[in-house]
Amino acid sequence: MLLKAAKVLISASLLLLVSAPYAAADRVLKLPFHYADGRRAILLSGSVNGQPVLLAFDTSSPQTMLRPEVVGLQPGRGHEVLLELGSWQWKRWPVMVRDLGQNFSKTHERIGGLLGLDFIGQFSQVTFNIKEGTVTFVASERAADAYSIDCCTDWKKKFTFERSEGRYSLNGTDLPRISADSIDLSKPGEKYKIHITFLKTVLVSGGEPIDKGDEGLVKEWSERIPLVAKILKDQDVIGSLKPLIYELIAPAGQDLKLQEEVVLLWSANPSDSRTIGQTFSRPETPFSSVIADIQYRGPESPKALLVEKAYLQLIYVRDRSERLLIGALVIVSKPSGEFEFYLVPRNLLDQIMVDQMK
Repeated sequence: MLLKAAKVLISASLLLLVSAPYAAADRVLKLPFHYADGRRAILLSGSVNGQPVLLAFDTSSPQTMLRPEVVGLQPGRGHEVLLELGSWQWKRWPVMVRDLGQNFSKTHERIGGLLGLDFIGQFSQVTFNIKEGTVTFVASERAADAYSIDCCTDWKKKFTFERSEGRYSLNGTDLPRISADSIDLSKPGEKYKIHITFLKTVLVSGGEPIDKGDEGLVKEWSERIPLVAKILKDQDVIGSLKPLIYELIAPAGQDLKLQEEVVLLWSANPSDSRTIGQTFSRPETPFSSVIADIQYRGPESPKALLVEKAYLQLIYVRDRSERLLIGALVIVSKPSGEFEFYLVPRNLLDQIMVDQMK
């Protein structure tokens, strides 16, 4: 059985850009499952708000549901829980609370809830191995909701993002648009400094650039950056691809790690409303010289439309035990496929971090 997710919203996956390709593996979680007696539902062991629970897959349910006794809440919508499966967790997963006794009347096991399509649909693949009795979740580097794997930084102060006639502001501060092809980000004192180069935006369709003049460029990207090859292999009806090249300027030659946190600030897609304001952490990536950050938007509907969205991308460097916020960008993807980049001023960034620590 294979359940496919909705198309990608954003990818900010980091890959080494070197002559020998570095293949970043999909993030994979493999868990055992068993069948409920009588009804033969597929069950997974997990936890909700720290309490063990058996959860059943239900592709007929649009939303994840939990029994009232599992969460200690009254029936209804709008509840959020800490959901854990294996080593992955979702700190604010939306659920409906309702009596599910009738759903499981034919089984003797105490099933605490249903994993609905909202949960299943966030993955690029969910594969059941009937012989082994295992289910494998594949959260590809391309899948926006794969950020939920390390979700979420619990920001105590929510972001206020405003749009007005092509101008954007964050927490009341106007954001300057980056018009140059590159920019430097540094920690005050410039002990740590990163140079970011914005490469060309290329529209693709069916695994090929729409503009034939971009064929050579895209071929080079796909040979050097495995994620680009993977995106093209999916042959989306329409997609917008833009690599960013991160170069470590200082301290040169040291074995650091780079990490990004991404916040969805705004989306023209109403179905994204539940994830606006959540912060999703990417895994740390070795950073000693140059890496590539792939921005990609794919279609989100059968009409093959690209939807306007705005993300805050926080960029960190880890030097041994020290984790430093180097800078942040607001990335706006347009329905045309173009990307716009805005710099978050350092004073605003510092204030955001101060508010978070209060």
